[in-house]
Amino acid sequence: SGTGVYAANTIYSKNVTYDNSSSGLSATNVQDALDETYVKCFPPLPVATDEIIDLYNDGSDITTINIGENASNFQVKLNATQGIMLDNNGDYRYYGDNPNNYVTFNGETWRIIGAFYDVDDGTGTKATRLKIIRNESIGKYSWDSDNVNDWSKSDLMNELNTLYYNSQSGNCYTYEEDVEADNYGVNLTACDFTSMGLDEESRNMIDNAVWHLGGVIVPVSEYANYFYNYERGTEVYNCSTDDGACPRATTWTGKIGLMYPSDYLYGADLNVCMANCMGYNNCIPNNWFVLGFYKSEYTITPSSNQNGGVKYVVYKGIGQPTIVGSSASISNWMSIYSMEIRPVLYLKSSITITGGSGTSSDPYTLE
Repeated sequence: SGTGVYAANTIYSKNVTYDNSSSGLSATNVQDALDETYVKCFPPLPVATDEIIDLYNDGSDITTINIGENASNFQVKLNATQGIMLDNNGDYRYYGDNPNNYVTFNGETWRIIGAFYDVDDGTGTKATRLKIIRNESIGKYSWDSDNVNDWSKSDLMNELNTLYYNSQSGNCYTYEEDVEADNYGVNLTACDFTSMGLDEESRNMIDNAVWHLGGVIVPVSEYANYFYNYERGTEVYNCSTDDGACPRATTWTGKIGLMYPSDYLYGADLNVCMANCMGYNNCIPNNWFVLGFYKSEYTITPSSNQNGGVKYVVYKGIGQPTIVGSSASISNWMSIYSMEIRPVLYLKSSITITGGSGTSSDPYTLE
């Protein structure tokens, strides 16, 4: 017989007195009983990805939509009540003008892009992971100062995964265009991420991920699935004849990236907006990704037929964002130029939702 304290974990313990002379009760038995009691009192928190999938499967009516103009194209399934889409690739994405995908991360407001299955961490270990994007830009920076469209070697990749990731200050590349001073070109300028960079708690939540760097030809009449397939392909710019940065990488393993063009295009509410890239202007009021008018935003995806070309989105004019010189929503621009940057990352598969409802006034909290 004896008296002891058996802890189920660091925040729950109980004094126990037992007599094992007749009951056969052992320390292990007591620990098991306490663990069972703890689970009843403090049930496990929902894994974040499971929570999103459960919201999609909440019993609401599901609408099936064809991506494109006929039934032979890929289909997505929409839960309009939750604003969550099961896309044609098996991923769960938030869509519409303002879904409840707000989350507090790094002491800031971020948005959940979705729950993505089989995300590889670079070691071959795959899991369903939460993918999030910062709600606001961290500033305007060049994608690459040498005008090379390979994310694995780009200046912006290095800046995001060193200075921004570690909340440090340093120098970053920007494109200056001072007409009066007749100053044009890429310059190395001071950048300070000590206040907006990632804190230690946030860094511990992030997982390495394999990011796909397949190139896309400038499209004029294609849909989200077109971009998705090319992003995950192996077609990249044939650089052997005009620069030394060869070969272009088709994947990169790391922590901080940017959104794909397909992320942006899948964000529209296809119930009210079914349009290809050329006619996507009318989808802007129904897409939560929109950063703000008169703002150009980089993606991670290169052009496969242009040296230095990178896909970007520009929002121009009240209600009618367009590309300069084109009506497409995704177009090309040289990687030397400065555009708005919103970091994107994958969280560890074990991250749980600890509170909140996902609205702008009550964002999800994570642990």
